[in-house]
Amino acid sequence: MNHTLEKDSELDPYEVLPRPVRTPNARLPTKRLIAGVLAFSVVAICIWAVREWRYLERVNPPGDPLAAQLFEVTESDTVDSVSERLESLGFVVDSSTFRAYVGDEGGLELTEGFYTIKPRDHMGNILRVLRTPPNETFIKVTFPEGFTITQIADRLGSTVPGF
Repeated sequence: MNHTLEKDSELDPYEVLPRPVRTPNARLPTKRLIAGVLAFSVVAICIWAVREWRYLERVNPPGDPLAAQLFEVTESDTVDSVSERLESLGFVVDSSTFRAYVGDEGGLELTEGFYTIKPRDHMGNILRVLRTPPNETFIKVTFPEGFTITQIADRLGSTVPGF
């Protein structure tokens, strides 16, 4: 009997053992979450990069600026109306980008007059020109026929500021 107990306690090399029960991998949901976050991050960075590239293309259009032209700012102009006219006359590529650029750079106080601006120049250069006093300003003054020099001087003194 002893002998059979020993034989029973030995494993039969040809006996099929039951497969071990696999527990679900606890890390699998975490790995999927990390992969999803990484994929979302890569897509978000690509979208951001394309958006910034297009913004820079509108701020600084490709190619050389065109020959300088006169641009008039009137007393009733606002940044919105100036940006719309700058776009319609071909000075800037996109008026909304120009308004955003002006806002990012601290705003713009407009002074009426004539400015010499290069179309399709960098928006920073256009903003710099618009922030400086106008290079040419015209004020309409009418002198009736027969005015004396004293009357002309008085009319200019009352019409032209700082004269």
